[in-house]
Amino acid sequence: MHNHNYITELLKSKDIILHQVVESEKEVELHISQTQKPHKCPKCGSITSKIHDYRVQRVKDVPIMGKRTYLVLRKRRYVCKECGKKFFEQISFWVSDNQ
Repeated sequence: MHNHNYITELLKSKDIILHQVVESEKEVELHISQTQKPHKCPKCGSITSKIHDYRVQRVKDVPIMGKRTYLVLRKRRYVCKECGKKFFEQISFWVSDNQ
């Protein structure tokens, strides 16, 4: 999945918001989120925009300029208005078993 242009292409996406870049001598953190949009409940199929809470996930990425690089994603957890199921937003670029 990763290539030299991965981060550049990711940050050019209209769905990605770069909130902050935190850089130290040895590390770079890119704090990002995805634009909010309605999601389909995986249990009942209803469409919801109701956010239950947020979670932060930090994932190591390819190095930038010889520094360890991390993507810090602020993910939304939605709650279905119909059945009450809580679920994470779908994130197309994120590789995870439990988005």
